[in-house]
Amino acid sequence: MLRRLALATSSLQPHARVALRGMKGRSGPDVEPNILAPGKAVITHVRKGGFVVDGYVVQGSLAVWNGVFMKWGVSNLAELNEDSLALFPLVNPALEILVIGTGDKLERVPPNIAAFLKSKGIMLEVQNSSRASATYNFLTEEGRCAAAVLLPVSNV
Repeated sequence: MLRRLALATSSLQPHARVALRGMKGRSGPDVEPNILAPGKAVITHVRKGGFVVDGYVVQGSLAVWNGVFMKWGVSNLAELNEDSLALFPLVNPALEILVIGTGDKLERVPPNIAAFLKSKGIMLEVQNSSRASATYNFLTEEGRCAAAVLLPVSNV
């Protein structure tokens, strides 16, 4: 399992760079993915250019799952591909659903993305990022195994 995770994360290097402004809003150095209580990473605010997760400001795109959150290296839908999502089939416990937030407005994701996730047994929900944040929070509050990848919004 560790070998599979190492292989998946090595292919994610351009997509898994982590740069959080942490410590309840104070600027800090780049850090590893922030790990909270399992299943308890709550997206508390969607703001222009980023998100707030449990008091931590994440500038840019966000990936969040199972109490873990980090800056996601995909900045627009054109960069969304199987490699940028390769980590999610490896998450334990297994994900039921991945919520993709497409930024300010709802946009279609490439058909190969839905096929890739379906082949891994993961359902897909696509919404604008504000609604996707609320959907992710709702799903995790219900105890569902969910993840979200969210592109930032330019208007709030």
